[in-house]
Amino acid sequence: MDAEARVIRANRAWERTLGHPPDELCGTGILRLVHPDDREATIAAVTAAAGLPAGERAELVNRMCDRAGGHHWMKWHTIPLPGRDLFAATARDITDDITRRRIIDERAQLLDLTQDAVIVRGMDGRIRYWNPAAEHVYGWPAEVATGHDLDRLLGTAWPGGTGRDEITELLHRDGRWEGEVEHCRADGRRVTILSRKALQRDAAGEPIGILAINTDVTARRDDERALAASEQRIRSQFTHSSVGQMIRGLDDVIEDVNPAFAAMLGYTRDELIGSPAARLYDPAKTAARTAALAGMVAGVTDSVSAEGHLVRADGSLLDVHMNIAAVRGADGRPQRFAGVFQDIAARKSAEAQRDAAMATLASQNTRLE
Repeated sequence: MDAEARVIRANRAWERTLGHPPDELCGTGILRLVHPDDREATIAAVTAAAGLPAGERAELVNRMCDRAGGHHWMKWHTIPLPGRDLFAATARDITDDITRRRIIDERAQLLDLTQDAVIVRGMDGRIRYWNPAAEHVYGWPAEVATGHDLDRLLGTAWPGGTGRDEITELLHRDGRWEGEVEHCRADGRRVTILSRKALQRDAAGEPIGILAINTDVTARRDDERALAASEQRIRSQFTHSSVGQMIRGLDDVIEDVNPAFAAMLGYTRDELIGSPAARLYDPAKTAARTAALAGMVAGVTDSVSAEGHLVRADGSLLDVHMNIAAVRGADGRPQRFAGVFQDIAARKSAEAQRDAAMATLASQNTRLE
């Protein structure tokens, strides 16, 4: 090219890269092929290169338009020729490199934004990449963690007594592994981690590293254990309580009863579960029961308490004190009803005997008068 960027001679590589034959390029200004957004910077670079001493190389990256209307990223090297107002210029198509770099940058940004700890370790176990979330999860800055053996730094405790060698074998075989491990933070606190690992290979298929995406599930597992313990306590109380208890759905079908409830009515648990609850209540109180349930469904009250009767297996009526409560979901709507029933037949009998005795005494007093 000359100092005004007119092409003096071009090789066939231009045709393979941009689709422009050499004879079409020669005698024309190369700037006409420069992408409009890069033209100003390219002119400035050509002007600067013109002032360089002979033999001193200049570099430039710009976009060049191809014959089909697309564009290619090109990396230029220009060298002024001694004794002549000409440049020798070579250009290499780096479009694929730019695309790969952009993809890598975008992925790196995603890794920096994710809430999961993303860690890459080499096949020697040493940490090569440590994203910001890893610093948050483990408390070690990237500049401190990088280069250390991952499992030694974090004191990894593997599931089921396995070790890193066994997990690495599975990664070689399957390409990926997922499971829970325990790690130690910088402050000494143990955390439960859901780890998803993938084996990374080079172009020749050789293993070069292991990518791990680690999610801190400590709080979740603690909540699950607390919930399980709470459910166990509730189940134990339900099973062993001497007071009858029944749980029924909104469809009035009995979901569960405890042994005390079944025994007070003369049934087995299996005979009651899955049957309609209505058959156990005094038919004479159906209207009152329906009104009380409507109040709980409508949110007027969360529970009702009253004395009434349950129907035994033999058809007789049992005096009970009942407390029925609505079990509500997150939306506040009832999902089922739980009832606690206290057998008060003995108390009712004693009260009847007392009332009868008082009536007899009153009658005798009347006669004496």
